[in-house]
Amino acid sequence: HHGLAHDEHVDFFGSAEERQRWLREMCEHVGIRAPDRDGCVALAIETERYVLPRVRAAYPGAVDAVRELHARGYTLYTASGESSRELHGYLTGMGVRELFTGLYGPDLVRTVKESPHYYPRVFAHASVRPAEALVVDDAPHMLERAASAGAKTVQVLSTHEVCGGPWASVRSLAELPALLANG
Repeated sequence: HHGLAHDEHVDFFGSAEERQRWLREMCEHVGIRAPDRDGCVALAIETERYVLPRVRAAYPGAVDAVRELHARGYTLYTASGESSRELHGYLTGMGVRELFTGLYGPDLVRTVKESPHYYPRVFAHASVRPAEALVVDDAPHMLERAASAGAKTVQVLSTHEVCGGPWASVRSLAELPALLANG
């Protein structure tokens, strides 16, 4: 359960219409009649529930880093632009869902990740003091927002990128446990 009733979650970003359109186009493509609106939405959600846990898109070293941080006693959350439902599917597929205390997407905090209210709402909902939070992201503007909310930050750099702010950086999530161990 994601903290919202089915219809609230589906309609939060207008996605009921998007799902209905997607499924109608798919049915048309294969030459079958599409179900009604509610049937389209239900079938699209069922498809997501089947497909997302089967996605294998983890960054190299990410799963091992998550396991190591959890074993060291870190309380892990996500703070993503993806919905909590999608995060649940991805992390289940990676075999690490059970290591996360909460999965935060825009659906749970009622604002997009780019909003200045995103991180304060995540911290409040999770009952985490911002000063005790560490936000890891690849986008400097998101790290600026997290830092403005009071969190410590670490940037994951892309291949040829240099650190874009006054925070620590790592080349991959695989380096994060060592960075944290060294203070």
